[in-house]
Amino acid sequence: MEACYSPPEMKDISARMVHDAAGLGAEMRSLHQIALASLMKLPSLAEYRDELLEMMPAGFVAVSGPDSATADVAGPTAAGVQPDDDKVKAARERTGESAGKAARELFESMATLHAQTRPKAVLAASDEMVRRFGDSEDPGVLKWVAAALATKGAALRVLNRPQDALTVYDEVIRRFGKSEIPVLLESVASALVNKACALGALHRLEDAVVACEEVVCRFGKAEVPIFLESVAKALVNKGTALGALNRPRDALAAWDAMIRRFEASDNPALLETMANAFLSKGIVLGALQRPGDAVVACDELVRRFGESEVPVLLESVAKDVVNKGAALHALNRPEDALAACDEVVRRFGESESPVLLESVAHALMNTGTVLHALNRPEAAVAAYDEVVRRFEESETTVLLETVARAFVHKGAALGLLSRPEDALTASDEVVRRFGEGETPVFLEEVANALVNRGAALDALNRPEDALAAYDEVIRRFGDREAPALSMSVGVALLGTADIEVKELQYEKAAETATRVIERQKEVPAQRFQGHALRAKAILARGGDRPACELDVAAVLALLPELGPISRDAVDVLMHFSVALGPQRMRELIQASPSPHLLLPLTTALERELGLEPRVAREVDEVAQDVQQTLAELRANRTSQGPPPAIAISTARTRSSRP
Repeated sequence: MEACYSPPEMKDISARMVHDAAGLGAEMRSLHQIALASLMKLPSLAEYRDELLEMMPAGFVAVSGPDSATADVAGPTAAGVQPDDDKVKAARERTGESAGKAARELFESMATLHAQTRPKAVLAASDEMVRRFGDSEDPGVLKWVAAALATKGAALRVLNRPQDALTVYDEVIRRFGKSEIPVLLESVASALVNKACALGALHRLEDAVVACEEVVCRFGKAEVPIFLESVAKALVNKGTALGALNRPRDALAAWDAMIRRFEASDNPALLETMANAFLSKGIVLGALQRPGDAVVACDELVRRFGESEVPVLLESVAKDVVNKGAALHALNRPEDALAACDEVVRRFGESESPVLLESVAHALMNTGTVLHALNRPEAAVAAYDEVVRRFEESETTVLLETVARAFVHKGAALGLLSRPEDALTASDEVVRRFGEGETPVFLEEVANALVNRGAALDALNRPEDALAAYDEVIRRFGDREAPALSMSVGVALLGTADIEVKELQYEKAAETATRVIERQKEVPAQRFQGHALRAKAILARGGDRPACELDVAAVLALLPELGPISRDAVDVLMHFSVALGPQRMRELIQASPSPHLLLPLTTALERELGLEPRVAREVDEVAQDVQQTLAELRANRTSQGPPPAIAISTARTRSSRP
């Protein structure tokens, strides 16, 4: 291990293990204690030994020095089972002290294997523990059996075998679920919490909720800290499962129950879990379009934990302030959003913690997003460049994924600045650096970069190269089911159809637009664009007017699903009004579900027909502008030329959340 990590990195690993151990059950805590005792004996940690010991609770580990051959490591605390309890004394008289010592030594070997990330060896050692000691009646032996099974479950999750891990957790519950011995019941509580996590990994979310509720039902009235920690985790995990089940209000209720119950606690593990509850609340409230409430939840987390020096709580604070910035952006408070992003960078920008640096990267990305929305693309480019400067040499996957995203968003901003050559360079950089990446984020950003490459080449009047870029997106990602990749394929098809219209390839354009309409059934915005492009191609080739009207009707039918109507959409509808005539366009609008969304346009059309509609003054003012634009379009139209395509969206500049 010393060969793989520098001494400061070894120190960070050890410190994180200390903080993680505070929230673990007895058997998993003992695993951390044993691993830490081994680490503390390493020569590379000699200069940090005193500092690390100060972080640990009294008696957590006792290490005599780097040359010590043994370390006195505390095992699982029996939480009320004392050495002179009658049950323990009787069991030891029957089995002898040697069994407990042997079980402990075997578990220590498992802990070492687990620390070395050798999960298959851990499985073999756990099976050996159960074979040798599984039938014991001595609680001092059985606690190691329970710890071994818990470690086996953890190893199976490392191996991405959640079904097998679930079987192991069920075995812990079966073996020890009816015990009256606290140390064994601690294992049961932890097993139920871990069972819920395994069920979540298996997408058995309803069952995960049931497992969480069982923890609360069985141990909710306990006063022993380790039981309370399991109850707190169960409530938070229940909320997570309910959120995944699209039951956000029930999820919020679970998190509120956790906060209400433990808000007066000073137990570090409970505080960490409470911070997670506040974080989850903020995210779900934002998703519920309640950004004001999300800001309140974020502020409450900062109020409670903002001055903490506990690393794991600081990580929650950093994530929370990032989320607050995103919520403020949604509230159209851009200056406050930028201030929140700046606070994250100011407080944590010089940290060496990968988790804190992830929040810094997200904050810088959100700075770019807000500046982009403020139509300050040059400042947005500077923010994205800062992400690249800080993190391009990182070896952390999440940070490199953010670098890829920064290049993509930089390309989009450069497009707004009419700098297609620079936008092309940014897109090519993503493909060069991350084109072979296989994580979902790398795949998504490479697809986005190729789409942006196509748009930049189109802007440079290089249609063949642009089509090649779009074709690569379709070829590489056309069979992928991930929604983000499907979106990029849809954009590539729309870009292809748009170029085909400009190159007078109307039949091909109509066919390509049809592909978009048929494959993107769950993406109304892309179907909208597909119908508009197909209608454009039909008009351009002087084709079937009824078919064109069907596409225009489809465009109008989709409008209510799109949210606020963009200027591009209005421009296209005005061109269709000129092509089809005011009477027919008015009829199509009136027959659609969209008349209330298009009052200025319908008012202008009715006036062209000699009607005198009565509308509000603000509608009338806009209608006059629309009527003037229609007159200009009609005057400039020498033939039944096609309307312009709706602008093809490329990179999605979105707020980044940790």
